[in-house]
Amino acid sequence: MNAEDFISYLGKRDDDPSVKQLLAQLGVNKPPKLKRDEVDVDIELRRQGLILVFESSEDEKSSRLYLNDVQFYSGAAGQGMDAYTGQLPKGLTFDDSRDQVLARLGPPDLPDEDMSTDVWEFDGFCITVEYRAQNTAIGLVHVGAPLEDA
Repeated sequence: MNAEDFISYLGKRDDDPSVKQLLAQLGVNKPPKLKRDEVDVDIELRRQGLILVFESSEDEKSSRLYLNDVQFYSGAAGQGMDAYTGQLPKGLTFDDSRDQVLARLGPPDLPDEDMSTDVWEFDGFCITVEYRAQNTAIGLVHVGAPLEDA
């Protein structure tokens, strides 16, 4: 799967048939389960370079979880993850520098140079890019729910 394929699943419940099918396709055998006093569940797929983040709804008093964020790892040293091998969103590559990302996506909606992170909002989702090596490459890309939903 390519990163943009995950966008259509953002905001869907964990018991949605399409989300169940996605999890099965990714080799996840158990549905995400919220532990006591936690608000989210991470499904780590280290060999695939992915983490799926499911969050509970603040206004719901149930264990329903919604897919809120998908993280794509570069496999850089110290991450503890293999590299994601699918295509990143908007034509990005892990070799892109911050300057190259800005040239491709334009000015970020939420830049944070101190944290080497930029966020862009698009229609129905956002992209967060975390840089490594003095902003000379991408370490991690998130595709997530829109900022007002995040």
